[in-house]
Amino acid sequence: MKTRVLLAAAATIASTGVSVFVGTPAAHAQQACGWTVDTSSKQPSNAVMDGPYSSYNLYDGNSTSCSKKPGSTTPEGSSIKVFCTEWNNSGNLWVYVQNQSGVRGWTSRSNIGSWWPSVSNCS
Repeated sequence: MKTRVLLAAAATIASTGVSVFVGTPAAHAQQACGWTVDTSSKQPSNAVMDGPYSSYNLYDGNSTSCSKKPGSTTPEGSSIKVFCTEWNNSGNLWVYVQNQSGVRGWTSRSNIGSWWPSVSNCS
């Protein structure tokens, strides 16, 4: 009986999209909030915020359900540095970037210009 209750609880948590792990997620596995990428071994590429909106927020994870980073609003046309990419469990490609103010965070790939830099996977 205990096993069934635990399995039901795990299935319920998993179905809500809530992240219940610590550290770096497996590639294409799940959404991860509170995820700061170690960029010490990553060479950033230059890109431009160029999507469907006039400004964009950076988040602390690879989903809009994660928290918005303070001071991260980045105007359309702003230069950014792209460090890496990661798919989330909704099948959306997200990128870890640094804006002109030096704030680092996550944004959807669709918010970045048509010229796409070659960068590695985040995990």
